[in-house]
Amino acid sequence: MEIVEEFHAKQTNYQSYIAGLTLQLCSFLTRNFALYTLDIKPNNNKRKENISFALGYITSHYTEKISLDDICNQLHLNKSYLSREFKYFTDINIVYYINQLRCEYAKKLLFSKEYSITEISHMCGFETTQYFSNIFKKHIGVSPSMFVKSILN
Repeated sequence: MEIVEEFHAKQTNYQSYIAGLTLQLCSFLTRNFALYTLDIKPNNNKRKENISFALGYITSHYTEKISLDDICNQLHLNKSYLSREFKYFTDINIVYYINQLRCEYAKKLLFSKEYSITEISHMCGFETTQYFSNIFKKHIGVSPSMFVKSILN
């Protein structure tokens, strides 16, 4: 969305900025490509559809306060079944996947320097800033405040 906004605004050096955003997007997709590939075995069409739907739903809603229950309600599946299937097809836990997407988005927002850490935590779908900080450190390796300091240096 930011790429489109930059294109329409056409501010000074917008082409370079768009190129940077595009490179960042490509890097994110390359780094996380394994999250989107499914090792589909024969006769798993319905199972594949469920996981594809879950991935799409998560991708569309990860900035909101979604839960495993929300995804299960959309698919009319129980939590343990969806969790097991998601792990089977993607090799990662569904909550871990949601938090990974949120942390990558948070990094982008932190780079922008437009929002406070508290604002970013809510924009990324986290209930509290403390929980956001804990998850961010777990996924990225440093706290959000240390991440911001590293950007400034």
